[in-house]
Amino acid sequence: ESVPIKTLAALYGIEKSPFTSVDGGESNCILCGLCIRVCNEIIGANAIGTAQRGIRKEVTSPYQIAASLCIGCLACVSVCPTGVIEFELKKNNLIKKEWGVNLPMILCSDCGKPVGTKVQMEQLKEKINVTEDILSLCPSCRRKKNYSFMGV
Repeated sequence: ESVPIKTLAALYGIEKSPFTSVDGGESNCILCGLCIRVCNEIIGANAIGTAQRGIRKEVTSPYQIAASLCIGCLACVSVCPTGVIEFELKKNNLIKKEWGVNLPMILCSDCGKPVGTKVQMEQLKEKINVTEDILSLCPSCRRKKNYSFMGV
């Protein structure tokens, strides 16, 4: 069961859900659609959506086709109220196996911390006029060098 949702329910005096879980509480996704909206409407990647219908409905990369559209921005992770969306950083790749996502990361040229995915940095470079050296630095190393990147 989702801890954030249970906390909110307790705050409002709800002790038991009137619904039963189809998957035995494995997923914890409440199908709110916030992750889909942020991916499609704010980020513009259209990498995730829903699949199936009725009680089997799930948030996923439809048909494993849209996974190639994921840029690894993690906006879906930040808006998920249940915390069910998780990516894994493994061998300098950002991975979400269930959605077929495996994206190489750019590491900070100074300290070696992950900065972002290559796809995400390429899109940033196209959208705003920045030099390659700024995109290859993490925010803290960027501050140390006194670089300005969109006011950060």
